[in-house]
Amino acid sequence: MSLPVVVAEPTARQLFEIDTWWRAHRPAAPDLFADEFAAVVEALSTLPSVGARVRRPRVSALRRVLLRATRCHADYVTSEHAVCVVAVWSAV
Repeated sequence: MSLPVVVAEPTARQLFEIDTWWRAHRPAAPDLFADEFAAVVEALSTLPSVGARVRRPRVSALRRVLLRATRCHADYVTSEHAVCVVAVWSAV
């Protein structure tokens, strides 16, 4: 069974900013961030426990997954009805 993956409003802005930066500064692979994030969304939909638990989070049950190629982190929480991505940020 797959869960819907939703993106919190502030996270949508983060995604836009990272994608815009990536396209401007990585002309050899302008779609890499968008493609990698889409793959993470697909993975979270079917296997929401894939990410590592975050120690001492401000948000209960926070998990984190690394987007390896672009070196970004995606933080998310899972409920029985959905997976919510609450932050995306550079791991560099």
